[in-house]
Amino acid sequence: YDADIICFQELDDGDYNGTFGRAMGTLGYAGVYGKRKASLEHGFGVFYKTSRVAFVRECTVAPLDGAFADDVETPGVMVVLDIEDGERKRRVCVASTHVICSSDRGFAKLQQVMALLAAARGQMLEDPAMAFVMAGDFNALPEGLLIQYVLSGSVDLGVMAEAAFSRETLAEAEPADQSHLERAAAFKLQTRGLRDVSIPSTFASLREEIRAAVTLSKEQRDLVVAHPLRMFSAYTFSQRAGIVDFLFHGRRMGGPRLEIVARLELPERLARLKAGLPAGHLSSDHFALGAKYRFNDERLWVDLPGPVPDYERLFATLD
Repeated sequence: YDADIICFQELDDGDYNGTFGRAMGTLGYAGVYGKRKASLEHGFGVFYKTSRVAFVRECTVAPLDGAFADDVETPGVMVVLDIEDGERKRRVCVASTHVICSSDRGFAKLQQVMALLAAARGQMLEDPAMAFVMAGDFNALPEGLLIQYVLSGSVDLGVMAEAAFSRETLAEAEPADQSHLERAAAFKLQTRGLRDVSIPSTFASLREEIRAAVTLSKEQRDLVVAHPLRMFSAYTFSQRAGIVDFLFHGRRMGGPRLEIVARLELPERLARLKAGLPAGHLSSDHFALGAKYRFNDERLWVDLPGPVPDYERLFATLD
């Protein structure tokens, strides 16, 4: 498909520095690589076509401070690139991530994604004309609260138990109990000054039932966390089970919009497989995602109904 940018996860460092990296170089790509942690042989990579894409810088994605932060696992690798668009150059921030796989560490997974979005926002504060693309294995189902957080911009930590941020679906997740609410309060107190945003939860009625049955301290009453970016998914997954891989794109308020022109659709016989993409060599237990984007310079959020919260003011503490 001669893609401008390709993101990889579970890419061994030996392959990146060896046969695989050389093969990508032969195809005209250069890459940036990062390891998940020192004890693992694999990590994530971002490759870009050097004839059309110019490397600007690699960005640091530091784990957020907090009681549930994982200071061993790196959230992802992030780069800023300039892409040729006719006679113009367009700047885009690209992140490749592999969120930890753990059914009982939902808050740690949330903090990894928060760290990526915070790092992307930091880059876009320097250049408001920059767009953002985030691809990877999120180890979370589309119905889960982690994906809701990315797409809706906020999530109420007090609605469901921590497993709802992990591999559990909402139908399977348990409502929050007192111990969960205490952990959620600790999470909020350890997120480097992230501010609440008063956005009604999707599960407002359930939240009120829970809070009517549990005595909350002052710190536990407002457990909404939010991010200031407007994010979209290149795919919808309502007809598929077991999806954990996502391709997101987004922007800051007033920034340029990316629009989907086309997306990679697998042949139906492959899409029915539940074990990924088989191959005689270098097979994968995941499906490939791909999208073709174009830039739209329209600066208004006409696609966002209702009043827009003042995210920029609320997140000034991250600067």
